[in-house]
Amino acid sequence: MLESAGAPAGTRLSHSCPSPPPDEAHETLSGPATEEILPWDWHEFHDARYVILIPYLRLKYWFERHSFGVILAVSSLIRIVKVLAGPRPPGTHLSEMENIAKSLALHGSFANPYILPTGPTAHTAPGYPVLLGLIYLVFGTGITGEAMNRIVSVIACSIQYALLPRVAAALGLPRFTGAIAGLLAAAAPYKGYVEGGRDSVDQPYLALALILLFLYACATWSRKNDSPLVRGLWWGLAVLFSPILGFVFVAVIAYEIAAMRRSKGLAPLVAAFLAVQAPWVLRNWVQFHAFVPSRSNFALELRISNRPDSFALMEDNVSHGLMRRFHPGLNEDEARRVAERGEIAYNRAEMADAVEEIRHDPAHFLRLTLERILRFWLAPSRRFKTTATATAITLLGLLGLWLLPQGPGVRLTWLILLTYPLVYYFVQVDARYTYPLGWIFITPAVHTVTLAIRRRRVRKLR
Repeated sequence: MLESAGAPAGTRLSHSCPSPPPDEAHETLSGPATEEILPWDWHEFHDARYVILIPYLRLKYWFERHSFGVILAVSSLIRIVKVLAGPRPPGTHLSEMENIAKSLALHGSFANPYILPTGPTAHTAPGYPVLLGLIYLVFGTGITGEAMNRIVSVIACSIQYALLPRVAAALGLPRFTGAIAGLLAAAAPYKGYVEGGRDSVDQPYLALALILLFLYACATWSRKNDSPLVRGLWWGLAVLFSPILGFVFVAVIAYEIAAMRRSKGLAPLVAAFLAVQAPWVLRNWVQFHAFVPSRSNFALELRISNRPDSFALMEDNVSHGLMRRFHPGLNEDEARRVAERGEIAYNRAEMADAVEEIRHDPAHFLRLTLERILRFWLAPSRRFKTTATATAITLLGLLGLWLLPQGPGVRLTWLILLTYPLVYYFVQVDARYTYPLGWIFITPAVHTVTLAIRRRRVRKLR
């Protein structure tokens, strides 16, 4: 027995019942959820074929109900196997976040991000180093701690894919479209350099934070009564992981005020957000006697990215030796300058030099900026297979978003796409920086392909 799709509650189909006429079969099984994945004309089917579809529909409904667990399990299993099969070799260079996390676990200080000890730091936002520091504290800073760090990152990555059915619903698409999108992303880890890789394990946390904020904002926009304090707390917590999310927060609030005429609760919302940020800002004031709202390293990245011999891609700057010559995470002389001058004074000098170099050759800066914008969206890496796949999904996803009715979820998506990348247009591009936006395109891309298949079948039937 099977409850029919699109029929009144209680309507059931049975193998033992007489098969309905073709017209009735079309009326009984038609509906958005069915048509999205079965884009053909039910009139073409005879009774026997109609009965054959019943097990398929039963499997479809089961998958819709259990999609979160299925996608989470498939994605986690594939990526955890990869982590266990490829441990990081001893002596591998550690990122600034990993160095800070080790300092937290071993000495209890948020410090020493570079190749030499340089003291207290605000090079990164506190969220991920604190989380990683807790992992190191429990599992140690050796092979076990490094593996657990990657495994937890893999689980965060898998949760974002498991949430794609809800993203689909927020965009006005059938949940089944999101479930298929999530399963495809889970089973095909085409972004392995981030998902379970030895570097960039912080990016899945940003993607998960962004998708949760998206779903929460969509839910908030759909109801009149919500708690501005809770919203402020969630946004404040997310910005502790990445200040980039602060640009999205400002854009969302500005849109609500300007387009939705929704300013009620603005004061408690902002107050809650600032209350979450306050301990970090206060800590930086005590340590550096300067106002550092989030991170201190923008000047460093700006200068490295816009030197006369700089390239738009980080991969090229690494291969041509710029990072090793000028970044304190790789160059001992630069790290000593940070230790001697202090991190804030060092970055102020870097900012002054960056501005002077940009003024001296604005055409070079403009060319790099335009190339960075292009590469951020279409070619953020020279890894051809990864880049080609990601670019195809991005283009299909953008087309799908354009074709969708401009409901609240779609408008919020465009806000994110406009504001999240802004900083990355001025600093060197790396594929990991685009990762937190990847989930946005997967479901619309599946929708675009489904529409193309449906229209092709219709043309054939004609």
